[in-house]
Amino acid sequence: MLTGLSALAVGPLLIAATPRRLVDAHTHLSAQSVERTVEIFDEVGIDWALNLSGLWPGGPFESNLAAAQSSGRWVVSTNLPWRLAQKDIRFPRIAARLIEIAAAKGARALKIEKALGLAVRHPDGHLLAVDSPWLDPVWSTAGRVGMPVVIHTGDPKAFWDPVDEHNERLEELSAHPGWSNHGLDLPSFDELLAQLMNVVARHPNTIFVAVHLEQQAVSGRRVRTAATTLLLLLLLLCAAPLLLLCATAVRRRVVLVV
Repeated sequence: MLTGLSALAVGPLLIAATPRRLVDAHTHLSAQSVERTVEIFDEVGIDWALNLSGLWPGGPFESNLAAAQSSGRWVVSTNLPWRLAQKDIRFPRIAARLIEIAAAKGARALKIEKALGLAVRHPDGHLLAVDSPWLDPVWSTAGRVGMPVVIHTGDPKAFWDPVDEHNERLEELSAHPGWSNHGLDLPSFDELLAQLMNVVARHPNTIFVAVHLEQQAVSGRRVRTAATTLLLLLLLLCAAPLLLLCATAVRRRVVLVV
């Protein structure tokens, strides 16, 4: 499945460029569908992509890396085995080592799923906060090896609201009732974003890429910010790393992408 590059990211600013090169910085690709993925890329005009589902060293990552290399069209991120975090107090050290190994093998980013902050638990049973100091070795190691952290924090804000006619995502939540966070013992939408900003503040040497526009794509202010900063980023970073080419807004060291 391919995701990313909304109309916001490929609007007049990019279409007007000649020649153009489109880089999709948010895809989830399978190592078993290289040929079909390349066909889709050619059909829609994507030159390069970042596969955010590279998984971790020890088998899955290596096969995804090999698929990327054989395609010649995408690079891969590495992920972390969050189930291990719930079982082993040594998880931060293990995760740091996995990041080092993945970077040495060719991973271009570290992808963190929204489960952190919403579902992943510490070995003692408490819900693990995004800004838990226990995880500091993860963020500092990513910064040290030069690996951007592509992080999905939280859900759309409406997921915390009652599922009724006033909810802007009523259709979506009616089709998937298990996606609703209303009434659950979870951090609020604002608390999760504050946790993310705490991590950013504590790790000045690490780049954080906040996907899904920090879950605020419906915010008029955020969309206006995205539109005005995209051109500047493209002008300044046209030959820069993959992730920044698809950036739509920047706040501090946080790059926001769709």
